Amino acid sequence: MKKTNLTKDNRRSGFTLIEMLIAMGLFGVVSAISAGGFIQAFRTQRQTAAMYAANDAVAFAIEQMTREIRTGTNFSIPAVGQIIFKNDSGQDIAYCFDAVNKYLARSSSGDCASAVRLTGTSVRVNSVDYDFAAQAAGFPMRVVIRMSVSPTGDPAIANSSFKLQTTVSPRNL
Repeated sequence: MKKTNLTKDNRRSGFTLIEMLIAMGLFGVVSAISAGGFIQAFRTQRQTAAMYAANDAVAFAIEQMTREIRTGTNFSIPAVGQIIFKNDSGQDIAYCFDAVNKYLARSSSGDCASAVRLTGTSVRVNSVDYDFAAQAAGFPMRVVIRMSVSPTGDPAIANSSFKLQTTVSPRNL
């Protein structure tokens, strides 16, 4: 059996218990901080994706509305969140805001009771307002559409919303 000779050099190699505890503590703190940053980055990415989905859903609705308004005539705003007009085919078109269920709907009979949902379920329409912009002499009438929308599904962004506004100038053919 061989005896181990403990010399001064052999005792100094390695780490002491206190050095190991300090190193592990620092590693834990750095890991916790970086994990928090990654979690926040993933949460922000999810919120951004929900906002983009809501924007896409509303963009489709606004595009359809502006296309029909551009070729329409005989515009009226009978109530808040409603606009009724005749399209280029002579149909009475109504765009209606359902304030209870929070969506935008379209009717080809001019009656909001028979309106079909226009916005998808990925978006909640908080408010819709139609207005006729002031006309200067020699300029055509303009319809202003204002909308406040928020994404649905993610409770982290349930209270965030964004506002859209567009102005449409109907053609006088």
